Amino acid sequence: MLNTEKLKEYEKQGYLFHGSPDKISVLKPIQPFSYDEKLGKMVEHGNPSVVATSFLNVSVFRSIVNRKNAPDEHDSAFGNGSNGLNFKASSKTLDQAKNKKGFVHVLDKKGFERFSGMEWRSKEEVKPIDIIEVSFDNLPENIELIK
Repeated sequence: MLNTEKLKEYEKQGYLFHGSPDKISVLKPIQPFSYDEKLGKMVEHGNPSVVATSFLNVSVFRSIVNRKNAPDEHDSAFGNGSNGLNFKASSKTLDQAKNKKGFVHVLDKKGFERFSGMEWRSKEEVKPIDIIEVSFDNLPENIELIK
């Protein structure tokens, strides 16, 4: 496990997290998208912003399970249901991500506004206070296989 204790300490202290397959020295606002089930495609979701979460496991999941690390097939989802956080991915997506790494960007809440139960957004550029490398082994254990 790479630096998980340090990340857990940041989570206890109330920091926000942004997971990415890339190490980014300054996070810039970009257009967020979400999947619209009725339309069957990704659509713009709010204004351009830096998106973060207070849930460490969400950022670890997003840093490893993403289109860059699983280019052949990327089928995954996450959410916050009645039983807590849940994660889903296809076995093909997970197989592609097995030897990949990602980065969790640790962010101060200053300048962020709560957007939803899981999400915080900033309209301004954000410089991480720390960037910690994670690997497939750091993924949450409760990933449900889909397909």
